[in-house]
Amino acid sequence: KWIVGDIECDAGCGVVPFRYREQSYVNALQWIIGLEIFLLVDDPWRVAMTTDHPNGGPFTSYPHLIRLLMDKSFRDEQLAKLHPDAQVASAL
Repeated sequence: KWIVGDIECDAGCGVVPFRYREQSYVNALQWIIGLEIFLLVDDPWRVAMTTDHPNGGPFTSYPHLIRLLMDKSFRDEQLAKLHPDAQVASAL
């Protein structure tokens, strides 16, 4: 069960029934693609990081995400935990 609340009639919010699994190929690709978009963009001033839809990421995850973007050794360490086929498909 989950709850949706409509705020000012412009969106729904509530519990997002989704959990990433490191060894899931699809979940690993979602994780990789998100990082690749940030890291491979030509003009970083035209990209905005948000907690918006579709994955319902909380702003409390920002420190971890910023470390992934700024620390190559940490990013490589986290990438090594993911599904091996997804690692091969990555430009990271």
